Amino acid sequence: DPTNWPLIADQFEGKIVLIGPMAESFQDRKRTPIDNTMPGVEIHAHALAALMEGRTLDAAIPNPLGQGLLTAIAIAAIGLGLGYRFTQPVPRLVGFLGAIAAWGALAYLLMVQGDRLVPVAIPVACLGMGGVTYMATGAVSNRLEEQRLRRTLERYVAPSVAQEILNQPEDFTSLTVGQRFQAAVLFSDIRGFSRISYQLGAEETVSLLNTYLDEMVNAILEYRGTIDKFIGDAVMAEFGAPKSLGPEQDALGAVSAALTMREALAALRVRLEAQGLPPLFNGIGISYGELVVGNVGSVQRLEYTAIGDTVNVASRIEGLTKLVGTDILITQPCYDLVKDHIVAIDHGTHFLAGREQEAVQVYGVIALKGESDELYHQVQKDLVQHLSQPKAITIPTRPQTG
Repeated sequence: DPTNWPLIADQFEGKIVLIGPMAESFQDRKRTPIDNTMPGVEIHAHALAALMEGRTLDAAIPNPLGQGLLTAIAIAAIGLGLGYRFTQPVPRLVGFLGAIAAWGALAYLLMVQGDRLVPVAIPVACLGMGGVTYMATGAVSNRLEEQRLRRTLERYVAPSVAQEILNQPEDFTSLTVGQRFQAAVLFSDIRGFSRISYQLGAEETVSLLNTYLDEMVNAILEYRGTIDKFIGDAVMAEFGAPKSLGPEQDALGAVSAALTMREALAALRVRLEAQGLPPLFNGIGISYGELVVGNVGSVQRLEYTAIGDTVNVASRIEGLTKLVGTDILITQPCYDLVKDHIVAIDHGTHFLAGREQEAVQVYGVIALKGESDELYHQVQKDLVQHLSQPKAITIPTRPQTG
């Protein structure tokens, strides 16, 4: 209305007026950092006001080279810091997501409050890729470390026990400083092996011993035993440490392993005799009771082992098998736990070296209940025959060549 022009002229005198559509139907809406649908004319108005007031949005670091360098240093510092602070994949990813959010918040505050522009797209992309990379490398690294630890553990314990340890690493860590267990201890030793090794060559002795130990270890691991150590031709193992199935199952596992060792050795003797090698017989002693398991040694060299009276008794009754004339002996505490599952013979009480004040009751293991005792009697017969033979060993001659 022309009659209103004087009034309008007074209102806009000395001002810059921008005219443009505001309705959405004109489709003159633009995306901005602070609004997804800001009218184009309003954007121009803000830009014009900023120019007139001298409030331009400037780069936080005007020099492009300096800006890129400082941005790269900041991203590298954040990435290295998060990678060092967090070792697990998921915490690493969460840390990088938090860094991305913090960078975005910083850029927004600097723009709104300080009229300064900070690069966002490239840093966020770099942090995102860094987070994914760190998560992937962390997962691969953890997997490789777990596999390495698993291979190491499976040299000493059954695969199922190794998995339990990996699932509960805090329990395994406590063992390194020593922990008490109620467990069964098994000692096994080849009879007359010093004489055999003296008459065999070095290579034949090592090969024979490795073949024997392979059979014995398989039997022990089959029943969740833990290989403690090899002492020459002797084997020491625990059942119930570091993982227990309960006293009865641990003791029964040790006895079952001993019976399997008897069976495996009988089969091995047949193969050795077919090769002209000397037959092997062993003695096995099993005791049950308290022992301490942990790292023992010096700062330079540690050994994970079990110590205690239960260990000493198992070693002594293994030696007692020679005097009694059998291959498997167990103590009274072990017998009390497994007597409902085995057929055994009472071999009376005996005084052991180092325990002269108290006699130890021992039992010879014949077989599991319900199973044949034929192998037991055959082993006894073969052992008597072996001990009655001359001690000379015939070494098979190698075919001459040339």
